[in-house]
Amino acid sequence: MSKIISEISPQSIREIASHIRAGKTLLYPTETVYGLGCDMFNVAAVEKIFRIKGRAETKSMLVLVNSVAMLHTITKDIPPLALQLFEIFSPGPLTIILPASENIPPLVTANTGTIGVRIPGSEFCLQLIKESQTPLISTSANIAGKEQPRTIEELLLLFSEKIDVCVNAGNLQPSAPSTIVDVTSGKIVIIREGAIAKKEIETILQ
Repeated sequence: MSKIISEISPQSIREIASHIRAGKTLLYPTETVYGLGCDMFNVAAVEKIFRIKGRAETKSMLVLVNSVAMLHTITKDIPPLALQLFEIFSPGPLTIILPASENIPPLVTANTGTIGVRIPGSEFCLQLIKESQTPLISTSANIAGKEQPRTIEELLLLFSEKIDVCVNAGNLQPSAPSTIVDVTSGKIVIIREGAIAKKEIETILQ
């Protein structure tokens, strides 16, 4: 049975962060949807999330960081275009695919050599990453191939026997997932249009 945390406070964030550092898996709210996560560098925890979701290991995982400084610790050769996008849209629902550093577990990148990174707009997530002192895996809280449950009650029913720690922040306002862009080629390629419209990205960068 999961540990359920129903109050978000500085004290509970420190408690959740201690679980992350101990290699535990987490159900937690972002500014878009509930996600499943763990310490990005803890391979056993990442493997557990893959098993719980039934996710193919040929699919990479997205990662949350709380600053451009932390971004530099897990990526290499960051294109100026990527830094411009982070400056304009972060913190917020924009995930950018970048060249991954050699220290990233291959399971996270699916051996692609790239990693999708986001600086979330959720103050809870930002503080949790700061307290955990590590980037966090962020994958939607659903079983692979199935829609994500719409209510926290459904999420807890689905994951409370599987995930180590569940953060109950109530039902989130309906929101699209993050927009994903790939800039590894030196230009913007929209992989998934989500909370930030393709037109908004193209207009700002003209």
